[in-house]
Amino acid sequence: MLDGYLQRAGAAAQGGAAVFLIGDKILHPMHGAGVIDEIVTQKVSGVTREYYVMHVSVGSMKVMIPVCLLYTSDAADDLT
Repeated sequence: MLDGYLQRAGAAAQGGAAVFLIGDKILHPMHGAGVIDEIVTQKVSGVTREYYVMHVSVGSMKVMIPVCLLYTSDAADDLT
């Protein structure tokens, strides 16, 4: 299973397929544990990107995480 993640990580780092798949459990640094429900393409602030849609385990909050910013050291700074 780890090999699959490493292959997907290499592809994503080169602008290819997403690292996580629908149903994967992940840990977001600010929102906690959750599950990837969808991978969508959406236009936000005039820029079209792919996003992971994560359902957070506590409550009913959904978090959209830009796939292209997953590997940056501070993704919030890259959005501004």
